[in-house]
Amino acid sequence: MKKIMIVSAPYGNGHHQAAMTLVSAFEQTGAIVEHFDIIADEYPTIAKVTTDIYKLSFKPAMHRVYKFGYDTVEKMAETKLYNQLSGLLGRSKAYERIMEFEPDAIVVTFPVPVISAMKQQGKITQPLYEVITDYTAHRSWFHSAIDHYFVADEIVQQIGMNKAMVEEDKFTISGIPVRAMFERKPGVDLHTQYGLDKEKRTVLFIAGAAGVVTNVEQSLHDLLADSNIQVIFVAGKNEKLQQQLELLCREYSNRFIVFGYVEEIADLYHVADIVLTKPGGITVSELAMTQTPAIFIDPMPGQELDNALLFSACQAAIIIDHIDELAVTVHRILNQPNELFVMRTGYERLRHPKAAQAIVEKVLNNEN
Repeated sequence: MKKIMIVSAPYGNGHHQAAMTLVSAFEQTGAIVEHFDIIADEYPTIAKVTTDIYKLSFKPAMHRVYKFGYDTVEKMAETKLYNQLSGLLGRSKAYERIMEFEPDAIVVTFPVPVISAMKQQGKITQPLYEVITDYTAHRSWFHSAIDHYFVADEIVQQIGMNKAMVEEDKFTISGIPVRAMFERKPGVDLHTQYGLDKEKRTVLFIAGAAGVVTNVEQSLHDLLADSNIQVIFVAGKNEKLQQQLELLCREYSNRFIVFGYVEEIADLYHVADIVLTKPGGITVSELAMTQTPAIFIDPMPGQELDNALLFSACQAAIIIDHIDELAVTVHRILNQPNELFVMRTGYERLRHPKAAQAIVEKVLNNEN
């Protein structure tokens, strides 16, 4: 029976989601799995402070600051000093966890320099796999000690080959692992289940895991001014926003629904004609699986913007710079059925069903 350690970090919900999807997929084969968040599990105070700072970067006013930091770290990632310093954080704890669990393989869903450094120094010998969770890749993802990479698209493979001189055969274009709910078609009438009118167009608005979408109320009024539109709004963990928008349910009682965190979010993707969201790596992979047309609102520079640009280039999504453009853009698309068809078909080259299973099979077979 194989023992697999999966390592993630708390910076971005996608890394954690990918890790938990893989935990489930490995466990279904009978493997023994341990998930280790290298920051949150061992340094909860540091994790809270740094994740709070990370969430601040999602605010539009902080985009330039984030971009500066993103580019600076990318340049530093090629230096010996960066690798030496970044290989120190959590070294003793990580080594202790690995020695105690004795995994047959280690899979990381976040660039974890300390694990790569230990492998390079011969302190650990297990095969080391990395799952890159965007349709782009920062230089920090690549390290000579990584045995194999699982990537979303051939574009990511090319980035690794060009930026870090990684050999082509070290890549598998598996897609990004998403939860099983996105791999199956709904077995019930979702319109009836959610109290929706089948004759109206359904717009799904997702505020994001960090609840960073702001100034939405006017855009919702503008959307709902069209009586042929109904809106589902997912506020996530932003309870204040959820409570604020619940007042709109009275005004548009039959055409506006607001939720907090939704576990079966795939249902809402399937029932929607169009999704308004932020283009995180997991989110765009989920969209690709359900082939739901999307509008990306003011993507954060870096991996989000790169994801958005690729999906826009494939005609699966549209990028808008400001939420004020939202209602006009939605009305235009919904009034052009052919554009919706083009957007759905635009996902064909971007979707990779059964990504988790592909990763699990290769890891368990110890293929590098």
